[in-house]
Amino acid sequence: MVKKAVVVHAEARDSYQLAMALQEKNLLSVLITDFYSNDLLYKMFPGIAGKRYQPGLPSSKTSICFEALLLSMKIRFQQAFYLNRQKDLSLSRKAFETSRSESAHLFCYSYYANYAFKMSDNDAGTKKLLFQLHPHPFSVKKLLLDELQFAPQASASLKFENELQYSDEYLKDLADESLMADSVVVASDYTKKTLIENGVGEEKIEVVPYGIDFNKFTRRHTPANNKHLRIIYVGSMVQRKGLSYLLEAVRKFAPDQVELVLCGRGFIDKELFNFYNDVKFTIKTGLSHTELLEELHRSDIFCLPSLCEGFAHVILEAMAAGLPVIATSHTCAPDIITDGLHGFIVPIRDRHSLVEKIEWCIRNKTSLYNMGQLAADQAQHFTWKKFREGIIRFYERSVNN
Repeated sequence: MVKKAVVVHAEARDSYQLAMALQEKNLLSVLITDFYSNDLLYKMFPGIAGKRYQPGLPSSKTSICFEALLLSMKIRFQQAFYLNRQKDLSLSRKAFETSRSESAHLFCYSYYANYAFKMSDNDAGTKKLLFQLHPHPFSVKKLLLDELQFAPQASASLKFENELQYSDEYLKDLADESLMADSVVVASDYTKKTLIENGVGEEKIEVVPYGIDFNKFTRRHTPANNKHLRIIYVGSMVQRKGLSYLLEAVRKFAPDQVELVLCGRGFIDKELFNFYNDVKFTIKTGLSHTELLEELHRSDIFCLPSLCEGFAHVILEAMAAGLPVIATSHTCAPDIITDGLHGFIVPIRDRHSLVEKIEWCIRNKTSLYNMGQLAADQAQHFTWKKFREGIIRFYERSVNN
């Protein structure tokens, strides 16, 4: 009989699909988290409670770390972001204690593994499994430091990035998680490559791409019929997403050729956008899900020129909505699309490649709808059920080795 696992993460990471995967196979000991709605609240107020609840994962299989809950509240309401590290540590501590008391393996999301893994080092019977959410922190920091030189007009958002804010000690703690883990699962091949280049053994890393909720991202069934090429971007309004390169590419075209729509929320790098005030673009923030889906359906192509992503779920969402994509190789694009068939894969920081692909889209605008339909067909292969099955295969191989 395969031993169960304690899972740990804050917030509603990946809609709780990792814990769900184990629960479906009776392999979940408990999910340690900062807050989870109970079953009764979900039945009474599904619209509200559902943000921290997943049908199929009963509240009886979760355990709230109250120290983490209090810290989460302070972080949110007092903007006390410096408490994040303390919150992560409290969750990791409770995960270790629960793993020891339940005689269960550890399955930690990155940021919550360091303490639990260190304390479990002498327990040969406990497997230390890691879900590495983001690319390796040292690789990300190097990219961002380089970017400060390449795009000084975006220094406001670049200096705000966690990897440039964290102390060297904390970054090392995060980097050590993948080294201490017995096995590591990631959502993209790019994340895997960054781990390997930082000394993590390739043999212990497995790629399991994410899935998508097709009830939320429905495909369009008619062309957008725009007079010009309508490019849509969805994500944070910061340089980590490579926005300067997209803006510079759009600058090469006349306003009656290309319309750029940028959809996002949260922090906006105003200095970056002011630098490109000669470029025609529209910023839309605070959109509801329905409004965002309408914006996707009205567009011809989706573009994400990101510098680094653990996966970039938005690519899969845009594909499911019926859009071809232009995305960099530092995302999940190489894992989920065929270049030239479902969209295009470009190198990071390559404005010339972006111009080339946009020019192709303008010349072949009537082909984009069919390309988007192929992208939507391709997206259908990436379901949450398939993700959970991949997690179970990873888990069983890891704990049996």
